[in-house]
Amino acid sequence: MNDGSCRRAQQRYDLEMEVKLVHEGQTATVVTRNVSLGGMFLDMQEPLPFGAVVHVTFSLPELDSPVEVDAIVRWVDPGKGVGVQFAGLRAREVWAMQQLLSATS
Repeated sequence: MNDGSCRRAQQRYDLEMEVKLVHEGQTATVVTRNVSLGGMFLDMQEPLPFGAVVHVTFSLPELDSPVEVDAIVRWVDPGKGVGVQFAGLRAREVWAMQQLLSATS
């Protein structure tokens, strides 16, 4: 298990969202356990390896089109899931994420 909790820069919010995840050509639909401006924890019975690059797609209420962003697996909790760090959200996506997270706190 790789635990990056001491390095978290963003506050995590308990939030369930459906996420489409693509890794090495394989697509899965997963659910988040928590979300931050920097990334999210994805519930997965068979987690991905630490350092894996994935592509995630998810919807935010304030945006007309889904967010599509690459992410890197930074934390693995076997049998439970993975924590991924976004590789770069655009400004409008950060704003929409802030709106969602402020509404959940």
